Amino acid sequence: MFLKKSQTAMEFFVLIGLAAITVMIFILASLSQIRDFQDKKEYILLKDLALKLQTEINLAATAEDGYSRQFTISERLDNLNYSITIKNETLIAYSGKSLYAVSIPKITGNITKNTNTITKTGGVVNLN
Repeated sequence: MFLKKSQTAMEFFVLIGLAAITVMIFILASLSQIRDFQDKKEYILLKDLALKLQTEINLAATAEDGYSRQFTISERLDNLNYSITIKNETLIAYSGKSLYAVSIPKITGNITKNTNTITKTGGVVNLN
């Protein structure tokens, strides 16, 4: 009788152990997918910002002289700290993990977070 009870207890602990291992594997797989999702979300936010800025600059470049417009860029993108730079007719939006670059016409000045003014004077597009 004692052996039957100890065998039942042992089987119970083995099943509990297998269930715990299964749960751990599921949690690890979920964490990996969550990280991938966050990385994709970060990339999409940067891409969206870069494309909006590219559209804004292209609009100014194709407009007639005297064009002027103000637009605002938020400090953070959905709690994401990011930076924007313009180098050699390329606008680059980047964060710690992601980067998105688009080509733009030649402009003078730089984009800043918060309020920006874009103008076209004498055929030249100026920022701020």
